[in-house]
Amino acid sequence: MDGRKEELIAEVLPDNLPMLKVFENSGLPTSRKHDFQAVHVSLRLR
Repeated sequence: MDGRKEELIAEVLPDNLPMLKVFENSGLPTSRKHDFQAVHVSLRLR
């Protein structure tokens, strides 16, 4: 293992559209899961 991170996981408030756009426009593979209180965003860094 080389110490580099492979994934970034964030919990974003659903009304924080600017932050959600940052993840969407990152160019990285992204997945999202929505629940009542947050959007769970996962970005693959490799």
